[in-house]
Amino acid sequence: VGMTVAEELAKAGAVIIGLADDRAAVGNPKGIGHERATDWMREHDAVRGLPETEPMTKADLFAVDCDILVLAGLQGEITDANAGTIRSRIVAEVANGGATPAADVLLADRGVTVIPDIICSAGSTVLGYFEWVQDMQAFFWSEREIERELDRIVDKAMAGIQAMATAENVDLRSAAMMLAVSRVADATMLRGLYP
Repeated sequence: VGMTVAEELAKAGAVIIGLADDRAAVGNPKGIGHERATDWMREHDAVRGLPETEPMTKADLFAVDCDILVLAGLQGEITDANAGTIRSRIVAEVANGGATPAADVLLADRGVTVIPDIICSAGSTVLGYFEWVQDMQAFFWSEREIERELDRIVDKAMAGIQAMATAENVDLRSAAMMLAVSRVADATMLRGLYP
C-alpha cells in the first residue's frame, strides 16, 4: 500500500524524501524516485540499501520536516511518546490505527491535521463493494470507470467529513465518526431497527 501511495503522491507532484518498512528507514532530502524504489522493493523486499538514500531510524524519519507523513505500515506507529517529534503538517493514516488516541490529541493540540484511517484507507473497502456489484450484476467496468467512481465516492466522503469538522469544530477523525453515526441513526429512524 505504501508504494502505491508514494506513486500517486509523486504523480501529483510530491517529492518523496523518506521511506520505511518494518525493518529499516531511508531518506534523501533531494527526493527518492518512486519507480526506482518500487523496483528495489520488488527485488530486495526491503528499503535497506536503496541507492541514493541514507539509512536512518524510523524515529528520525518521523521527525523530518515535511508536508505529509504517510503511515502505511503498522498500527500504533505514532504514540504519545513520539507525537511531539512529528514535524509534518499532515499525517495520512493509511494503515489502520496508525496513530494512537493519545497521539491524536497531542497532534491536534500542535495543529497537525490527521487524515484518519476511516477515510484514508476507505478505497479498499469501496473497491471490494465494486467487485461485489460487478459480480452480482454481471457488470464489467473498465479500470478508468472504477478509478473515476472511486474518486467520486472518496472525494464526496472527504468533503462531508471536512464540512462536519468545520461545523462542529472537531478534528477529522471525530467528524468522520460523527458523520457515520448520524447516517446510521438516520437510516434506523427511517427504516426501523429490523427492516
